[in-house]
Amino acid sequence: MAPAPRNRRHGSLLLNGAAPALTVIMPTRNRPHQVIAQLRLFRALGFPYPVVVADSSDAVDDALAHAVEGAATYRRFAPGRGYYEKLADLLADVTTPFVLTVPDKKVTFPHAIEPLIERLRHRQADVAAVGYVVRFQRIEQDFDIFRVLFFTPSIEEEEPLRRLYHLMRRYQVSGFAVFRTQALARCAAQAVAIEGQIFQEIMFMSTLALQGGIARLPVIFSLHGAEDSLTSVDQRHPLRWFVRDSPSFFRHYAVYRDALADCIRANAVPVPDGVDLAHLLDLIHATWLGRESDTGVINHVTRMLLGDPLPALGAERDWPGPRPVADGDLVHPAGAGARRYLWRRDVLEAEPRAEITITAADIEAVERGLDIFYAD
Repeated sequence: MAPAPRNRRHGSLLLNGAAPALTVIMPTRNRPHQVIAQLRLFRALGFPYPVVVADSSDAVDDALAHAVEGAATYRRFAPGRGYYEKLADLLADVTTPFVLTVPDKKVTFPHAIEPLIERLRHRQADVAAVGYVVRFQRIEQDFDIFRVLFFTPSIEEEEPLRRLYHLMRRYQVSGFAVFRTQALARCAAQAVAIEGQIFQEIMFMSTLALQGGIARLPVIFSLHGAEDSLTSVDQRHPLRWFVRDSPSFFRHYAVYRDALADCIRANAVPVPDGVDLAHLLDLIHATWLGRESDTGVINHVTRMLLGDPLPALGAERDWPGPRPVADGDLVHPAGAGARRYLWRRDVLEAEPRAEITITAADIEAVERGLDIFYAD
């Protein structure tokens, strides 16, 4: 693949006499409270890497502007500017070998970052490394930690198209992770050229898998709470887009697939002899789209279009609702105040057991981080 643009500014800070290995990029839009809390967590735990806040909010927030002073570089973008566009702009100025991308709707834990960097340092075939993403819900003073959301194992196959297949067959996005900078720049450039948020994301991840391995380490990288998505469900879920406007979905998919095929050819990615690349890509992506399909949803919308008096589709529901503490759950009081951390058995003994390991040290580090993140 063509060389990524080199950076001239971000990552030029010196730490203990040596240039840092990592630049942190925090894209945000209309969530200043989350960014402020994440910066507080980094600062409190002595996180040693330079941070760039990429803000495309509708308006500048005074509290965020104050929090950024002395803690991060602030970059202002036009309101609503997309994530991949911001990322591509910023990466042109990054000189560090690695980049950590931090979402503004999750809690990202500093203790998980060094193992990810070390993985990339010691395994040159990998282009990205990430840990687990775990779901939680806050109910007054209780933090109910109830599901391991992203956990699929490392993708390490030698052949690029096999890596793409294994990415799609159990698709879980790793857009927020530690990346090799040049690999990340290529992913962002490919994503920017595609329309439709779903297919931008898939192009980003496909480009990543074609370049090298994606490592999953047994450490809790981030916690995903109840922050509402700023993107409508039919823009981020393929099935919901399909039932809203199937011609548009297929048109965007075809543009994405053809662009991915062009990328594969341009970079001389080996394709099995006698195999039609477009057909192979359709089948690989069907392993993803087939799992996302739900005939109940399709039947519901079909009946609506035929005139049956049915309610509109509701929002996705992940949170099972308040529950009493049950056998196998772990309850820890917070370091201060009346807060409790409820670690559900579904997390502590998450399936598949061969793929998910939650350690006592990880639990302790997460709780320490949450104490700081939610200090106010």
